[in-house]
Amino acid sequence: MRSKTTNTLITLVFFISLINPFYLIGQDVSISKGHQLLQDKKFEEAKNFYLKLIEAGKQEKSLYYNLGIACFELENYPEAILYFEKGKQLAPGNEAIEHNLKLANSKIDHAFIRVENFFLTRWWTVISNSMSLGVWTFLTIALLILLVVIFYLYHLGSNFFIHKWGMKIFVPLGILFLFTIATTNKNHHQTTNDDHAILLEENELFSGPDTRSTSIHALSPGYKVKIIDNLDNWLKVELINKEIGWIRDSGVARI
Repeated sequence: MRSKTTNTLITLVFFISLINPFYLIGQDVSISKGHQLLQDKKFEEAKNFYLKLIEAGKQEKSLYYNLGIACFELENYPEAILYFEKGKQLAPGNEAIEHNLKLANSKIDHAFIRVENFFLTRWWTVISNSMSLGVWTFLTIALLILLVVIFYLYHLGSNFFIHKWGMKIFVPLGILFLFTIATTNKNHHQTTNDDHAILLEENELFSGPDTRSTSIHALSPGYKVKIIDNLDNWLKVELINKEIGWIRDSGVARI
């Protein structure tokens, strides 16, 4: 005879299974409301609506993408760039996000010429952004399992094919496995690290963390910077032209 605790657990699981589909439907309806606001060109309402969803803990590329669209239509280009960048973190290589990010950046008066990274670094970035973090993680785990199976069969199995070709297959797969580990780590760092930021207000680049230091450049809203260090109310940053200096941390939104 089943115990009272067992019956309670079964009842609870059954209750959750009934509620869960309605909860998911509620989420879809909630998101579709924001889409409808965009279609109705109620951009300010759509922006506030999506911000509330994000503040409530929802993290989806579509939310940041649509939030960027709303900001772009409101001609708030720095915030549009910020939210497109956040969407890009969740969905590297997404063509719609990339296109609209370039469009928003074209509205900003960029006074600096981007200094490109070494071509191998650019090549690796393109490859790592071609798939999401979840896909790279899956490939890494799949390759690890395959390598373990091949290693096991090679040493303990009696299959002629494995004995003849096992190590010839193992070595290139091992190299590919190491590559997927490095790429997965890179994507994870890119997704979770907030070492890049967008300026939402005018700022100024100084040679040191003090207004009495030499002023190097005036920076317009919408600039993307890489944060290297911080001190009190100052951030040490690198610009797209690889120039390094200090800016005040006010009006700076981390991606």
